[in-house]
Amino acid sequence: MKHTIFTLLVLFSLTAYGQINISTSSFYHETFDNISITTRTMPADTKIDKPAAVRTVGAYSAAFTQMNRAGGNGMLSDAGNGNYLFSAGDPATASDKAVGFLSSSTNTKSGNLYIYFKNNGSTPIKSLSIQYNIEKYRNGSNPKGYTVQLYYSTDGNNWTSMGDNFKTTFSKDDDSNGYSTAPGISIPLNAVFNLPAAVAGNENFYLAWNYSVTSGTDTYDAQALGIDDIRVTANSTLPVKLAGFSAEFVANTSRLGWTTVSEQNNKGFEILRSGNGTDFISIGWVKSHAADGNSAYGLNYSFTDFSPLPGTSYYQLQQTDINGTIEKSEIRAVDGKLDPEKSIMVYATDNEVKVQVYSAKKQIAKLQLFNLLGQKIYESIASMEQGQNYQTLPVALNNGIYVVSLAQGVDSTRKKFVK
Repeated sequence: MKHTIFTLLVLFSLTAYGQINISTSSFYHETFDNISITTRTMPADTKIDKPAAVRTVGAYSAAFTQMNRAGGNGMLSDAGNGNYLFSAGDPATASDKAVGFLSSSTNTKSGNLYIYFKNNGSTPIKSLSIQYNIEKYRNGSNPKGYTVQLYYSTDGNNWTSMGDNFKTTFSKDDDSNGYSTAPGISIPLNAVFNLPAAVAGNENFYLAWNYSVTSGTDTYDAQALGIDDIRVTANSTLPVKLAGFSAEFVANTSRLGWTTVSEQNNKGFEILRSGNGTDFISIGWVKSHAADGNSAYGLNYSFTDFSPLPGTSYYQLQQTDINGTIEKSEIRAVDGKLDPEKSIMVYATDNEVKVQVYSAKKQIAKLQLFNLLGQKIYESIASMEQGQNYQTLPVALNNGIYVVSLAQGVDSTRKKFVK
């Protein structure tokens, strides 16, 4: 990630004001990558705390300037609660960092990341374009799941929720294990917040990211979540604002649909897909329906993925404007139960048979090859990893019709093919 960036349009003087200066001709960008793993000291005018009550935002003035813990790859299920400097990798050496929290059953029932701003321009700030990533560094089997919600304040004490556009919620996991390669999941958020009242020149405002259990008061088996890559722009609107983005599984396809509220210089949308919610590839492009990329009213879009992944497919829209700037949507997951034959593919050559198999989990499988009379030609025991697997059967076949059978636990799949 890039280091902390400030626009060259304005000179920030943190010591003079004691806040982060921002105006309508500037933006603020914080990656947290420059934080020392030794001292874990927060950047200037950012603070952190860990209230003892769920879903509680505290006071900026009473918050801390240092984090008490560090984490990254392989977080333990019994890792200590607290404020964390997270690292994408080994905390001792990784350069990509984030700030976050981990609850226990009795402590750190909430966690808050605060940033203190001052409008040092003469033009009132009426809206904020805010981008950031929420990253998961450890699973959590708490049945209520965990949420990060963004709040706004003009005094650092009284807070207003910024609504669902600035809320990221994770449902429960099957375990409370860390990731061998952290973070396991990163969800981008990008939206515009219209301020309740304009912030005039020389006035202050605050932002607070609150981490806590989604509902209830039990905070055991928590997820470790971090906030990263924060970018705040004053009086800026997104080139495209989405009214909705949906994805559903229909007739062995994933059907995506989205609607824009308005469009400004919109070139179009790239369709991204992932099998794990983290690593995305492009599978298609939909051009803006507006002739010149501009529309003052909403437009409807759709895309069909005719070859979704077995199991869960994750989808994201990457909007590109005419100048090449990109914005990413929220992620949508589609749980597809494909035709069983689509989980196994067979390619026969003159000297061997290649089999591509999707396995829902790591397990041992029996692979058999039969001719059309039901006579077994070949059999082997294969170790399957979760995801796609590739097996080669050292069998030379005559032209004809054959059947590959795959038994994985109690599940059995048969695929007929022609040589």
